[in-house]
Amino acid sequence: MQNIISSEKCNLTRQLEFDLLKVFSIFFMVIIHVYEEFCDLPETICSTAYDIILQFLAGPLAAPLFMFAMGMGMIYTKHNDARSLAVRGLKLLIMGYVFNFVRDTIPGIIVGESVVYLIVLTLEIDILLFAGLSFLLAALLKKFNTPVWCICGIAIFIQVIGNVLSEMWTNGTVAKNLFFGLFFYTSEYSYFPLFIWFIYPALGMLFATILQYVSNKDTFYKIVGISSAMFLIGFSLNLTIAGIDIRGFFALYNDLYYQQDCSTMLFILSVLLLAASLSHLAIKFIKNEKLLGLIKMIGSSLNQIYIVQWIIIGWISEFLFRTYKLPTSVAIPLGIVITVISTVVAWLYTNIRTKKLAKAK
Repeated sequence: MQNIISSEKCNLTRQLEFDLLKVFSIFFMVIIHVYEEFCDLPETICSTAYDIILQFLAGPLAAPLFMFAMGMGMIYTKHNDARSLAVRGLKLLIMGYVFNFVRDTIPGIIVGESVVYLIVLTLEIDILLFAGLSFLLAALLKKFNTPVWCICGIAIFIQVIGNVLSEMWTNGTVAKNLFFGLFFYTSEYSYFPLFIWFIYPALGMLFATILQYVSNKDTFYKIVGISSAMFLIGFSLNLTIAGIDIRGFFALYNDLYYQQDCSTMLFILSVLLLAASLSHLAIKFIKNEKLLGLIKMIGSSLNQIYIVQWIIIGWISEFLFRTYKLPTSVAIPLGIVITVISTVVAWLYTNIRTKKLAKAK
């Protein structure tokens, strides 16, 4: 290990393999959003090979990958002091509620939904709210100089607490579900509660901290890739033999995906580490500077692309696909189109904002 891990930080530049992973993360999120909002889903989720592949790609390699990369960013950013992390968290929280209002509440007002349902739509716990709370928790831990390994221990502990509270929670009022749903699973509107999902940013922080000391990335990723592949195969076989359906770790199967536990985390973590290793291998073969620039741009604009694609999908779904549904085969091609449109809009927004800031200075 001496020729792999250095005693001093030596790997501090931008990690392009994670920019590439972010590209796949947003693409798989767009596909699953198109799939669930536009398509005529099979009666039993994960009942066909096409559906299983789609659910798998849009499970571990979508939201968890987004969060894992977010945790890495907390380490690699120059603005990783407690105050900067807290400010980022507050901005994301505000952005999350504004996003809910634009994506869901405005269309709901137009079609005449009830006031209670409109409130639910505005306050539902989506990934941007989770991101905001994660940055605030990271800021608090940073304030007390908490070591990154200890942050992972805290994340595991609060996930256990979150699982227990989720199992105990029954028939809460709408207001209680929406407030406590920020922290543990309370209802179908509690998609990404902090206690249950914080483990992925925490693991991203740990991985990034280790990566900063890696002097030989090729060998490091080879070891990580082989180890995670072997663990994934062995763990999946053992779970299957024990009678546990691993489809529960995929995107939409029985709503178990949002109710993460230790088994889910270990399965998804092995997929993430394997994907990171393959991404490192793939990025070495990309020599075109324009393509590399596009990958960097998407990696830097992930939040903006996420917001744009969901607003497009949310509005189209509300006004065109409430009753009429498309065949599932359109999910990938339509997902590609919406990803491209969202990326272009995010690029235009970033350029206009950059020019305004430069002009103001």
